[in-house]
Amino acid sequence: EHWSLVIICIPTKEDEQGPIILHLDSLGLHDSSLIFWNIE
Repeated sequence: EHWSLVIICIPTKEDEQGPIILHLDSLGLHDSSLIFWNIE
């Protein structure tokens, strides 16, 4: 069974960082950069 999961973390305003995007792929089949591009 294959799965892919995207997690978007938004830090508190005190951190002054942008969102953090994590991509987990059980088989490593999907290119994370393409997924990040589609999310942005």
